Formats: sequence, C-alpha cells, structure tokens
Amino acid sequence: MQTASTAHRWNKVGRTALAAATAFALTVPVCAPAAASAATSAPAKASVSKVSSTKADQVSASVGKVAKAKGYQFAIAKDKSFKIGKAVKTSTKASATFKQLADGETYFVKVRAYKLDGKKKIWGKWSAAKSVVAGSDVTFDISRAASGQASIIDGKSADQVTDADLNAMLAKATGQNVMSDLGDSLVTVNKTADIVYKTVNGKKLTIDLLTPSTATASKPAPLVVFISGGGFTGVNDPGTIDQRMAFAKAGFVVAAVQHRVIPQATMPGPLQDIKSAIRFLKANAASYNIDKDKVAVAGNSAGGYFATMVGVTGNNKTMTIGGKEVALDVDNDLNESSAVNAVIDLYGVSDLTIIGSGLSKELQDGHKSAATTEAMLLAGAAAGKKGEGVFAESMEDKVAAASPYTYIDSDDPDFLIMHGNKDTLVSPVASADLQNRLEAAGVKVDRYILDGAGHGGAKFAQPEALSIMTGFLKSEANKTITTSTTGANDKAAGTKVYAKSDVPTLEQATAPRDASHLLKIDETSKNATYSVKEVKNVVYKQVKSGSSNTPLYMDLLIPSKAADTKAKPTVIYINGGGFTGSDQSRNINLRWEMAQKGYVVASVQHRTVPQATMPGPLQDVKAAVRFVRANADVYGVDKSKVYAWGNSSGGYFATMLGVTGNTKSIEVNGQKVALDEGDNLDESSAVSAVIDYYGVSDLTIIGACLGEEFESAHHGTSNTEALLVNGAAFGTNAGATVFDPISSGNKAAYYRPFTYIDKNDPKFLILHGDKDTLVSPVASYELANRLSEVGVSAKRITIPGAGHGGPNFEKANVYKTVIDFLDAQSGK
Repeated sequence: MQTASTAHRWNKVGRTALAAATAFALTVPVCAPAAASAATSAPAKASVSKVSSTKADQVSASVGKVAKAKGYQFAIAKDKSFKIGKAVKTSTKASATFKQLADGETYFVKVRAYKLDGKKKIWGKWSAAKSVVAGSDVTFDISRAASGQASIIDGKSADQVTDADLNAMLAKATGQNVMSDLGDSLVTVNKTADIVYKTVNGKKLTIDLLTPSTATASKPAPLVVFISGGGFTGVNDPGTIDQRMAFAKAGFVVAAVQHRVIPQATMPGPLQDIKSAIRFLKANAASYNIDKDKVAVAGNSAGGYFATMVGVTGNNKTMTIGGKEVALDVDNDLNESSAVNAVIDLYGVSDLTIIGSGLSKELQDGHKSAATTEAMLLAGAAAGKKGEGVFAESMEDKVAAASPYTYIDSDDPDFLIMHGNKDTLVSPVASADLQNRLEAAGVKVDRYILDGAGHGGAKFAQPEALSIMTGFLKSEANKTITTSTTGANDKAAGTKVYAKSDVPTLEQATAPRDASHLLKIDETSKNATYSVKEVKNVVYKQVKSGSSNTPLYMDLLIPSKAADTKAKPTVIYINGGGFTGSDQSRNINLRWEMAQKGYVVASVQHRTVPQATMPGPLQDVKAAVRFVRANADVYGVDKSKVYAWGNSSGGYFATMLGVTGNTKSIEVNGQKVALDEGDNLDESSAVSAVIDYYGVSDLTIIGACLGEEFESAHHGTSNTEALLVNGAAFGTNAGATVFDPISSGNKAAYYRPFTYIDKNDPKFLILHGDKDTLVSPVASYELANRLSEVGVSAKRITIPGAGHGGPNFEKANVYKTVIDFLDAQSGK
C-alpha cells in the first residue's frame, strides 16, 4: 500500500517502479509476455539488410538502427530448417554468420529480440519468417517479439525452455495449495434484476428474479411471486430480502414484483399489475426455468393485502366498482391464468376498514381520515378533496369492491398467515378476521402469532419463522391450481365489515388457537441470525459527461441484530464482467452469506470499456470506498474495517484497491493523474484486506501458459484489457496493445498492480480454479508470489476442478474459508 510519497520508488525487490514502469519485471513466468519498454526494448520495426552470400559456405545478415534493444538473434535457412545465429549484444549494429548455405538462392530469415539480465537471456518471440534474396533488404515487425517474455525456469536460459517447461509452470500454479475438501454443494441463487413485464403510461414495471441452482430447463422449479409492502405508496423489495432468499434457497424461483402505487394509481390498477406479472412469468416459464402449474404468492403489510387479493380473485375476471365491470386481467399474456395455488400473508391488511381495529382510539380515528393511504388507494387524491375516508357512505361501494371478503369461496388456495402480537400499524384483528372468513368458506388456513413482534422486524427473519414459511410452500408446491369459470363476487360480505358483530377483539386476535401457533423467538440470543436489509441503487458518484451527469450505483446488504448494535465491518464487492460489464446485482450468494455473518456488503457498479479507460474505473471503486466511509453512520459501517472483494476483472480492481491504498495520484506519461477524485476526499480509499476470486493481475499475463492460440488473442488492440488502458482506435488515437511501448501511447505499465506492491499492502486471500481457461492461474500465482516476496501475507488456494468461477466455488468449505479469512481480519 504505497502513499503518494513512495509511489515513485522502486519496491523492495527492485523489480518495478512507476518511473520505470515499462520495464518488464524479471520474474514473470516464462510463458507470460510482458509490457514492452521504450527504455529497454527494440523499436516496433527493424530492418534486416544486405543478406549476402560472398562465400559458398557462409551467409551473413546485419541489422542497423536497433535503437536501445539489449539483443537480437537471427535465424536463416534455405528450407525453413532454421539454424540460429549467435546472440548479438551491440545496441547499434548486429550481425550473424551462418555456414553451409549456397550463394544466389532465396533464404528465409526471422528475428527475435530479447533483453539481457547479466548473462541471462529474457526470452522474446520469434517474428514470422520472410523470404529474402541475397543482397536485398527486409523489414520485420518485431513489436511483439521485442516485448520480452520471462526469466529462467529451473535454471534454464530462455532459449533452452521447452513446451514441457511451460506446462510445468502451469502445473506449479494449478498445484499450489489445492483445497482437498470443498465441502457440500450449496443451493446457490442467481439474481436477475429489472425484468420489464409491463409498461403503463411510459413507466416500466419490473421484476427482480431470484433463481436457485436447482431450477433447470429439465427440472423447472415452483414460483413464488412476492409483493413487498410500502403502505400503498411504495414497494419496498429491499425490506423482504430475508424471506425471498430463504424461499430461493429452498428451491423456489422468487419474483419480486414492482407495481403502480398511489397517488399515481388506484384500485384495481396495482392488482391488475400484479396479475399481469403472474401471467408474464407463466408465459415465459421456459425462459426462467419455472413450473407454471406451481405458483404461490406472498406479501407483507400492504403487499400482504395484494397477495390475499390475488389469492381470492384467482377465478374472477372482473371487479364491480361504481356499477361498472372492470377487468382484472388486462394487457399482456391473457391466455394465461393469474390464479395461484398458495398464499403467504405476513402481517397484511385484509379489509380496508379494520386496519386499526382494537388499537388506540387515536389510531382508529386516524383511519377515518380522507388522507389515509387506503382512502387514496380507492379514490386517489379526490378522497382528500372530498373529505371521504373509507368509512364514508359514499365510499361503501369501492370499499366492498376492494375487500377480499367479497371474493372468498371454497376454491381459494390455502393460506399461511403470520402476525406479531405487538403490531400497532396493522392490527392483528385484520389477519384473524381473514382467517375466520376463509375457514368459514372451507379454505385451509394456518395462522401463527409471533410473540413480541411488531409490524415486521427481525423475528420474521429468524430460522423458526422462515422454516414454517418454506415448509408451507413445499407442502403446497405439488398441488394443482384450482381454476373455474367464475369465482365468488358477494359485495355484501365486504360491506361495513367494521360494524359486524363477529369481528374478533384484539385479545382474541392475539391469542393463538394452540401453543404450537405461538412463536416465541428471541432475536437477541447468541444463536439468533442477523436479519438483512437490502438497499438498492444508492447513487455513490456522479460522473460528468458533457453537460450531464451519469450516476453510478451501489447495492448494500445491511445486517442487524438486537444483540449486536456495533458498527459492522464492510466488504466492497466488485463484480467481474470482462471490463465491459458491471452489474452490482450479481453474485448474491456469497454477498448474502457475508451479510448473514454480520458484514455490510456494498456491491459497486463502475464505468466500463469502451466508454471509459483507466484510471476511470479505479477512480470509481475508490470513490465507492470513500462514500461508504463518509456514510458510515447511515449504514452502520466500521470505517476502520473495510475490505475489498472481486472476481475476474473485479478481482483486478480489488487488487488495485489493495496495492494503491492511499496513493492519491500517479504520473502517467509525464502527467499527474488523480486516483482519488470527486467527493469525500477527506476519507481514505485504502482497504484492510483483499479477496481475489480468479482475478486478472498484470494485464500482460492473462493468458500465460494457456497456449499460443490463447496468448495471441491477448495481443490485439481491441481486446478488453487493451481498450481498458489505451481506449479504442479513433481519430488521433491509433490504439495500442498492452505489450506496446510507452512511446506508442500504451499506458498498461502504469496500471499494473505489480508496480505498486510493497510491504505495507493489506493481507490477500486468492482463490483460483485449476481448470480456468479465461484468466490463467499463473496470473494469481504470480500475484501471490510477488506479494509474499515483499512480506505481504498472501494466501492462495487452488480450487480443484473449477474453471472461471462455476459450481466448485459454491461449496460449503470454500465459503467457510472466505468467511474465516474475513473473521480473522475483523476480529469476529
């Protein structure tokens, strides 16, 4: 972790320095090409002139203007069975003599440039062979050959290295610290965010989908449609991540549905939206590995009301409001049914007139107001203008139309209801009365009272409650959705419910029917789990682009636990995307595990190529670290315990965070470039530990030892690492590879983590699969070696059988290794 004052010094082992960053580090594995240097490598072109044969047994070749190259070798042949000439050490003229070649014939010539470290030759690639007639000139493009490749392997000079040696280097990298027991396979979850299912008046309505690894095309999974509450004014999906993740881990595809809210929409608009989402998911079941015949709906608070309404109107095509028949199934996928086969109602509203039943007189009087959200749900802003609350005679028709009691019949699906006996926002009377009316119609209902729970809270996220919910879903998963031509539509059942004599009292509503239905959950106990809140799309930075600003987002998982109110250690997560993509919603699996163990996890979006080049993305992730520290009180963050974690290209940025630490700026091609820029500059962007999942390290060794064809793919100007540092060829920018010299505009050497490594860097945990063919295991092997050689703790583990990510990273002991590493750093 270098500071601004040390950034220009050579590191302890004298391998790289920012001031001489183009020099190729001498211990890069032999198979890994390195960045060329204006100071140490040959120019891009070299002229081999005057290929002559003055004697029958001898041919000479000479090269002029070889600039500052440390050396060349030549090979000349008649039949392409090349004989290699001697190494040439002069920097101004080179020649080589080859015997037993006849005069006056066409020869084949090739050349390679290399560097010398003492007497050791640092291997460079041969140029392609060209045919030359004696006495003629030929020019070679040796920019790639001149880049140099590596040092000695097992005491062999570079020209002695064989393919077997290269394979041995890869074997070293893949054989290091192999994890012998990966542990059990975990049910992992993939998150797909912002699926548009419907557009209303230009507003896109979306679904966030959680898909378990057990859901496949050949074995589709049951679906749970989750409607999160928000007092009818919003949809608070982040507040229900506990339940949704539990359902997904139990093997259900879980869809969190956004719908219209007041004051923009009134009933039945939001209900129509949710039904559209259900039909959309059924119509696209094959795309999302869903079993469309096995669909449940769940919701909390206002979302519990809508879940109930979906359940009881499954076979109702219309709702009668103000004498008009209004269709409930509208817009898309009308050949699908919106009926479901199970309902989970968590502390939900039932009839809109008994929300406050049995609670304080002040609260009950408040619900008579025309300004309540339930009044606006039915009549919009007009409710307030007319002074009409849900108890007004003029609202009676709308209230009855919006009451679930109007639609209850024996064909309704089974219900699971949970309510806290200390809820003072939605009275337990609401769910108790719903239970009574469902059971009177012959519907199976299980209702649990959570002792001491208010309106939601940690008790609903504890294993005891989640187990009941998932058990209910599993018992209902194989039941057939009941569909009929027409469901019940009896407005009398939904009229003046508050005045009916059979509405239970609060005392009756909070008394369970038997002891098994009273859950006494102590979320303050040592064994209680953290409940997790998700905060989505937090803008942490605005990037100026012309006259406009482009926001960059982070998603946070924030754990809470009654017995642990201290500020929490924090993980900054950077998802990989080949430098071209940055989706902060991905990799919910380990993020969730970390949060459940008490870590705040901030998943960060950053700029990508081709729109941005370095140091832009690095500036972004540094800004994210500073933002989290600046808002430590808001998110419960311990500013002294901030760690970086990334996978693939995200591993590169996590590593760069680790090794640049408090380096505020660097010089690139003579110009000062800020690494910390933007807001919150009084906060540090340094991190205290790094977790690197199969990450890119030095940009020139991504394909190291994976074979000539793979390595060659990384030598272009249009691969993503070249675009990351040099940008796209446009106008006066000709583009450059990561191997080109600085003189050609290449900046790769300035953005090599190896340039900044020193003994003050944080601890690293590095995991790489031994079957990775996208980012070579040699990349992380070399990173670990360089860190270790300067005294930095760098533990590198090989995951057997794993490619670039994949299921072997989703094993119990792999997760445990990561969490144990974090716990050791944080002192948990």
